Amino acid sequence: MIEVLQKNALFSGKTSAEIETIVAGLQIVVGDFKKGELIFRSDQPADRIGILLQGSVAIEKNLANGKATPVFLRYPGEMFGEAAVFSRADTYPCNVISQSISQILFIPKAAMLTAIARDTALLSNFLQLFANKILELTIKTELLACDSIRQKIGFSLLYELSEPQPGKGVELPSSKKFWAESLDVSRPSLYRELGMMEREGLIRLAGKKIYIIDRAGLMEILAK
Repeated sequence: MIEVLQKNALFSGKTSAEIETIVAGLQIVVGDFKKGELIFRSDQPADRIGILLQGSVAIEKNLANGKATPVFLRYPGEMFGEAAVFSRADTYPCNVISQSISQILFIPKAAMLTAIARDTALLSNFLQLFANKILELTIKTELLACDSIRQKIGFSLLYELSEPQPGKGVELPSSKKFWAESLDVSRPSLYRELGMMEREGLIRLAGKKIYIIDRAGLMEILAK
């Protein structure tokens, strides 16, 4: 468990022994979930934070038309629910659903408050984590404001997913199905547009990876 927690920005700069000491005082509860099982419900009281230890979870938003659209995926070491817990909202704004067999560490709000009040480094990490989540939401908002499918694909590849290093390719989140849903487009439309963009020399498709061939061309699409 400690090895997974070291991946979380909350514990940045902490040794394994320090993380063990912090966790011992957090009144944690560890839960196991099956694929498709609901972890947080959008009308559930927001009273605890989750850190994924194993598996993956999807954060989904219920829209006014009754459709649930995926917003983010979370993987081992990543945190979720913290914004709702420390906001003025009484409930979680989204559903959190297990995408596979998952194990999650839960931290009560009161225990987290006590921990960051005692440790300024932990508090600094927590604030940085919040800032990164705000940036993530800003990027998602800009993405959904794009007019065309091609613009959504280009923006997602350049700014939302992005290459770890030039030429290394963009790793798709989970599947093209999930990516299509998160872009709010149909799968056939996404596949058709990706095929056209590959034929035009903008990208190269390779399974779950997409290689950006013409970055300037993608930037030009966004400028239209």
